Amino acid sequence: MPKDFKHPVLPKDMLLLLKCSTLADAIGELNVELGEFREYFRKNPEVYPVNPIMGELNFSEWVIFHNCYFTHHYNQFGLLFYKEKEVNLLRTK
Repeated sequence: MPKDFKHPVLPKDMLLLLKCSTLADAIGELNVELGEFREYFRKNPEVYPVNPIMGELNFSEWVIFHNCYFTHHYNQFGLLFYKEKEVNLLRTK
């Protein structure tokens, strides 16, 4: 998606109101919703829910989309702090 992409469903000239009062509350809510997301696909592996921009996506495609989406917005709001050489999420030292 282009850098200044505007989602066609969202308001053009304003931000949506925050749903959580703190970052910690937002992280907790995100974790709950990601658990529900995984459980939904565990119970319904054959479904292809529709993303309004990308169309029908299976579980793996949604995971890829989420990773890209979250990384973009974490960087946008300064929530992702790492040095490229230090990132290693899969191995221990």
